[in-house]
Amino acid sequence: MSAIAPIKVYFKYSLELQSASPVMSYYCKLYGVNKGFELMKSNPAAATSDVKQFLMGELNELEKLKASLGATTKDDHKYQAENFVLSVFAKVDKEERTCEKITKQNAIDFKKCGDFISMLTIFGGLEPEWQEREKYCKFKAGSILRCLKTGEEPPRGNPFAQEEEQLPTDMQVDQSMPSQHSQDQYHPEEEIKQQNHQPVGHIQQQQNFQPNSFPQYQPQQQHQPLPQYNPAPIQQQQQQQPPARTGPIKKDAAYYKSIADAKKKAQNAISELEFNNVANAIKFFKEAINHLQPYE
Repeated sequence: MSAIAPIKVYFKYSLELQSASPVMSYYCKLYGVNKGFELMKSNPAAATSDVKQFLMGELNELEKLKASLGATTKDDHKYQAENFVLSVFAKVDKEERTCEKITKQNAIDFKKCGDFISMLTIFGGLEPEWQEREKYCKFKAGSILRCLKTGEEPPRGNPFAQEEEQLPTDMQVDQSMPSQHSQDQYHPEEEIKQQNHQPVGHIQQQQNFQPNSFPQYQPQQQHQPLPQYNPAPIQQQQQQQPPARTGPIKKDAAYYKSIADAKKKAQNAISELEFNNVANAIKFFKEAINHLQPYE
């Protein structure tokens, strides 16, 4: 069973989330089963009888979990899973920034959130923002444990945000997470396992977070005389208005997808405002409006 130890945590997550999020519970178990069979295929020595028996038992449980999801689509599941993980990420990040003292629990929370993001690959390749969050979670988990081990005070939040603010505006700033080399030097999963810490309980949901971005400062221009405004005739302005919709909105699959996408973007925008990321919030609100404009 040691051969599948790296993915056994997903079966634990599945059990923890059965009541809180049946969708997350199902996909954590599905991800664990898929990875388990991949490990056996790539390493035939790992395909022992106890491993096969364990995975087959989890496969049978998957069928029961799938039945509990009802007549919902995979797109619906992806939307729910992403929203859940976004809320976990925002909660974990905010807790680490505002807690009285950073402890090993914060590292485990980041580790768990990173595992959830890895699970999202079951819906396809991760988008760039998800890849960035995954790297950030892994970095924070390792950084916190490393600092605690050496007796240092772990830095809060994104340690690169302040450095980026101080750079000249004409320099290109690399806003990516720490390099793979820095992550390879430390493995939070092994440190957590050595310290025998119990898994985190269920984390509640409903917020999002992306790494900080700061609007570029524009120097104030010298005062110039205001140009004269010559309003166009009222009749001409009225002619420029788009024609009003004459028929009912066709509520087909594209309509409901646009509504779901707009909700997701609006939630992202609200989460950005929680961290005063105004530029990102405006970007997400504009994207939400773009999804809705065809049905105005």
